[in-house]
Amino acid sequence: MLIVQDFEEYQKSRSVFVQTVAELAARPQNVRDLIAQDVLEELEELLDDPVPNIKMAAVLALARVMSHSEETAETARHKGFLEIFVRLLNGSGSYEKKVGAFALRSVAKHSADLAQAVIDAKGVEGLSACLANDDSSVKEMAVSTLAQLAKYKAEQAQLLNQRGVTQQLIDFVSKQYEESLKRESLVTLTEIAKHSESLGDSILEKGACTALARLVSSPSIHIRRQACACLAQIARHGSTAATRISEEALEKLVEALGDSDKFVKRNAMTCVREIIKHEEEEANKLNKFGGPAPLIRYTHVPVSYTHLRAHETPEHLVCRLLLEKKKKKKK
Repeated sequence: MLIVQDFEEYQKSRSVFVQTVAELAARPQNVRDLIAQDVLEELEELLDDPVPNIKMAAVLALARVMSHSEETAETARHKGFLEIFVRLLNGSGSYEKKVGAFALRSVAKHSADLAQAVIDAKGVEGLSACLANDDSSVKEMAVSTLAQLAKYKAEQAQLLNQRGVTQQLIDFVSKQYEESLKRESLVTLTEIAKHSESLGDSILEKGACTALARLVSSPSIHIRRQACACLAQIARHGSTAATRISEEALEKLVEALGDSDKFVKRNAMTCVREIIKHEEEEANKLNKFGGPAPLIRYTHVPVSYTHLRAHETPEHLVCRLLLEKKKKKKK
């Protein structure tokens, strides 16, 4: 009985330790002290603990430390921890998958090299599989991690596109899914679209434009913000994408300039600017929706030609160009 009791006490002490570290690591101000106490070495011994709850708590604690310390993330990479995290994505339980995805996200967020390390560890394959999981929270964490893989380099974003991630993200924003999953999917699509015209066009070709245009008028402020931002990133690369977005979303974007949220207005203004900068024809389409008036109202300043030139921002520039075109027509 004494032997059994000793083992039970040992298991309890490991559990208390790792849960305490996980709680401390949730607060950024504690991370430096934890690293100074060589917490990584202590957690490393628990990553293969036979007790599943202790193992999961160790991974969570390590992920929280890595999230606030690129140096720790680099160390975890060199110690081969990424393979452990990827294996969790293939586990049977939702909690395992979420913790594994969160750990990979905590590594990839810091740099393009660390994002590539996650890709090289077969992270994309595991995360893609999580997108088909029945648990929406698993999908959401996987999508959030994929955003970190997409944000640094075009070739990394292109890899996600080639693996079918883009189509799954479009499905999430197009269909009846939770708002938080839609928002994370929009963020990831924005990270993919920003890199190149081909990636932006690929998103449109997969049917995203109609869904994004609809979301510009979403009841959710966060969805409206991100939908406008995503469309702006797609439109900025070339006239073909800008024309497509203009056809399906320009009216809604102009309406969004009167939104109560300043970030929705800013993102909508950016998208309108990106649309009309490519072709004069696109700028002329604004006449259907009130001409330059909605843009002028957005600036919240007295709009005379002299004032716009003296205080010109990108938004004012759009107004000035439109006013100049009207003057030329009158002549």
